[in-house]
Amino acid sequence: MPLLAQLPPTVHDFAAHDAETRELVSLLTSPRAAGAHTVPAAVITGGPGAGRTSLLLRVAHAVRPDFPDGRHYDSIGHTDAAGRFLAGLGVPEHGIPCGSADRFAKCRSVIAQCRVSSSSTTSHEGRRSPR
Repeated sequence: MPLLAQLPPTVHDFAAHDAETRELVSLLTSPRAAGAHTVPAAVITGGPGAGRTSLLLRVAHAVRPDFPDGRHYDSIGHTDAAGRFLAGLGVPEHGIPCGSADRFAKCRSVIAQCRVSSSSTTSHEGRRSPR
């Protein structure tokens, strides 16, 4: 399996959210007391301009050593995130299932014995807030 290295660069002058960064890094890198089949996960929320993506990238780069098999990055709004993930893992096009559920199942199978981080972001561009 090729090494996934899809993270964009982090923001170097990111000055806010130090406490949140430490908390997320701790959550994502602490030993898994609940057993080998648990997966640490976090959701970062906030309005446009709050620094969600900058925080996500800062944390994702900070935990790189704990995920030696690669780092996946994609947009939740992308219509074929699972297909892009599989392609990034080196699965040939003819080996990528057609349906979304099958693609995500294949993703889980391919990375079952790996330590891979997956970061997804969404953009509020083009969307209007409800009034």
